[in-house]
Amino acid sequence: MLSCREAQVFSLIALGMNDSTISSFLGVSIKTIYSHRRNIMLKLKTKNRTNLWKIINTIK
Repeated sequence: MLSCREAQVFSLIALGMNDSTISSFLGVSIKTIYSHRRNIMLKLKTKNRTNLWKIINTIK
């Protein structure tokens, strides 16, 4: 299960925001976003961003 912040980052990724835009929007460092994205990918058992997008498109 995603944490609240991971779910928020996931939603922003799904909206098409890139990492730097997400970090500015949430007021956190880019490295924090990388960490959240890595955790999201681990929890969703995906190995790359392409597969993450496939999951996002399945949910939409």
